Amino acid sequence: MADALHAVGLKRGDIVFSHSNVGFFGVASEGKGAKGSFDAVFGAFQDALGPEGTLVVPTFSYSFQRAEPYDPDQTPGVCGAFSEMLRGHPLALRSDDPAYSVAAIGARAREMLEDVPEDSFDSDSFFGRFLRANGVICNLNFDAGSTFVHYVEKALTVPYRYDKAFAGVFRRRGYEETRRSIIWVRDMTQPETNAVFEPFDRLARERGVARSAAIGRGAIVSIGARDTFELLQQALPKRPWLLTAAAKSRTIPDTKPVTGHGRIVIPKVPREIDAGGLEMLLTPLIRQGVGPGVDAAFAILAQVAPLTLMRFATGRRLGQFIVPERWEVKEARLANTSGENLFSLAEMPGLVAAHSRGFHGEIERPKLMAHIVTNTKEPDQTPAGELTFANDWGLCLPARELSRISSDRYRVDIEVVQCRGALSVGIIGDDIDQLVTVDLGGESAVDVARMVIAWRDRSNGGRLARGLGLFIHPRPFPARLVAPPNTRLIQPRDLAGNDNLAAGFERLVPP
Repeated sequence: MADALHAVGLKRGDIVFSHSNVGFFGVASEGKGAKGSFDAVFGAFQDALGPEGTLVVPTFSYSFQRAEPYDPDQTPGVCGAFSEMLRGHPLALRSDDPAYSVAAIGARAREMLEDVPEDSFDSDSFFGRFLRANGVICNLNFDAGSTFVHYVEKALTVPYRYDKAFAGVFRRRGYEETRRSIIWVRDMTQPETNAVFEPFDRLARERGVARSAAIGRGAIVSIGARDTFELLQQALPKRPWLLTAAAKSRTIPDTKPVTGHGRIVIPKVPREIDAGGLEMLLTPLIRQGVGPGVDAAFAILAQVAPLTLMRFATGRRLGQFIVPERWEVKEARLANTSGENLFSLAEMPGLVAAHSRGFHGEIERPKLMAHIVTNTKEPDQTPAGELTFANDWGLCLPARELSRISSDRYRVDIEVVQCRGALSVGIIGDDIDQLVTVDLGGESAVDVARMVIAWRDRSNGGRLARGLGLFIHPRPFPARLVAPPNTRLIQPRDLAGNDNLAAGFERLVPP
């Protein structure tokens, strides 16, 4: 094994990152079972790298993506027996990344792993440090592709991936806090964007930058981090789909954001509609995050007042926020175990919290109640639940309806679709330098309707301050993040003393 590692170019002092399938080699002479294989392979790496070298293995757990807490000392990885045994070694260190953690043993382990950022593929992440250190990828019974390739994709800004944020619980030795994890993802609705490394492996071997050696029933392959980066930097402009299934299928994915109101029918709004009528049109719509409800709301408002739309694509960073994927709920119901529906999407359009993930299965009442959003202050209203970054599922119910949930078990079915989309924000008015902010998802439908109608009526009547418009945005994105530059933002409650806006907005949003 050590001879094979030397044959593929490993030398003393190297920093090595290794994906492994050790069992494919066969039975090690050091002994049958996992320990014998681990001792043989780990010992060979120690022989090849020496005490000044460093071995790094993936211990990915995808904890926040799975809505699970992450504890670097306790949470198991999902990358095979060799990685797990190295993670548990007394000399091993593990990074704090809740998605793409790695474990390392060696002289530069701390340098590679300590204080990694929340972005798994940031320039200061393990993968960025690995590139700067000119590390070596050495895979056991895999080809030359590795997770490091995704770092290169991000650095070269490929069109088929984007950033996605997840919130979750980080734990260590009794300490607990909420953290965020940012990863570089693909649109799961487009199978052509699935990662495929075989064409890259062939290209790397053809160019002579990947080296391999046979051992047992398997083989070892190595390639330098810089060689990987430079090879892809040269290849991707000519073969942009090289690292995806599209390279084989020759089907080019559509990477344009999906926008529009989907299956929602947009009514023709009467020219003289009042606030009450507009409220009735907006109430059933999910007016939060990125999705057809927000786009439908803007399509309705555009018929009432002059509306200009701005869009920010999924993955776009707006301050500390990252624009999420487009989210649409297809079907949802809460039923008893006999199959009788208690609540359904058809009867209650706001039943599912915005950006809830899908869920199908039976659940006990206490666990169900933990996933229900309600508002006891307004017991007859369906609250606007929002799970944009939580990667969890949730139902929104009026407080008065909770008495109907009294059995021990229930059936929950939530079907959602998430794909690349665009956050929509709207500006009502022309030649504006001052904007009154309207939180489309945070304000009640009646407040949004009254503000838009008041703007329309005061504009038509000539009683509106010149250069003053409405800036309408969905939550959870604060107006300051998405507003046009060089405009002054005004909160509605700050207009109480502004005679130009009539007694208007003072009544629309209570202080």
